[in-house]
Amino acid sequence: MTRILHCAFVAVLGVTAACGSPTLDGAAIVPAGREPAGDVVAVYEPRQCVDGNGRAATPRSARLFLVDRGGSDFVLVEARPGYDSLIVDNRFAVEGYNVFQASLEASVPPILLDYRITPDTSAGKMAVARIWQRAERLSGFRAYFSQAVLACRLERL
Repeated sequence: MTRILHCAFVAVLGVTAACGSPTLDGAAIVPAGREPAGDVVAVYEPRQCVDGNGRAATPRSARLFLVDRGGSDFVLVEARPGYDSLIVDNRFAVEGYNVFQASLEASVPPILLDYRITPDTSAGKMAVARIWQRAERLSGFRAYFSQAVLACRLERL
């Protein structure tokens, strides 16, 4: 079941991946309706997306929820109609953003999901990258990339 969920998640990203033994780092996939409990601080939708060549791309049909599980323990939940939810808990602050990153290592090269929310939670941006560098942190990892295959503005609802 987990393998199918990971493959479905890769498929909705619009990228090709092999689904042999997927590894998801910095996040977890849970059935819709089984997302973590907590206070929803903000809700976002992807808008004004562009592909890696800067051409307009169709925004992902998703809602992103910034959830405080208590004591400033934040996660970002990506919910898509008809799919399981992605819970990103690999979080750190950098360059004026609260950054949430996850990697899906079922594909070659691994896919990076990068979400950045402003400290006041008024807006954000997201990117999907195929070429990136990984640096380990005490808790999780930090990824660096220079070009995304998909980049969107996150509009707060």
